[in-house]
Amino acid sequence: MDENYIEIDLLDGKTSIMEKFINNGDFLFIPNEELDAIITLLINTDDQYMNDDGVYDGADYDEEKAFELLKKAVLTNYSQYKAYAMRLVEDYMDYAEEYLASIGAIEWE
Repeated sequence: MDENYIEIDLLDGKTSIMEKFINNGDFLFIPNEELDAIITLLINTDDQYMNDDGVYDGADYDEEKAFELLKKAVLTNYSQYKAYAMRLVEDYMDYAEEYLASIGAIEWE
């Protein structure tokens, strides 16, 4: 195993991301249970993208591709929030990046 390998705790990440969404207050109209489900969907979609595209094996994370996959997941599963899909995904990506940086799992170029 790579000596620089960082174990990512998806549950801890989800908790951090959910707290940021709640504290930000922009999506208070979405019930917490539904917001939790949306965040779970985004994390699982992002994780699947990273597995499929080899990000966990060292390939670059393509933010544009990930954004489109995440947005499609929200639109497919939560079409009632289509007017907010882009913002939900943008905030998720920002909060996920903040979490990953906080545990030393990403490097800035």
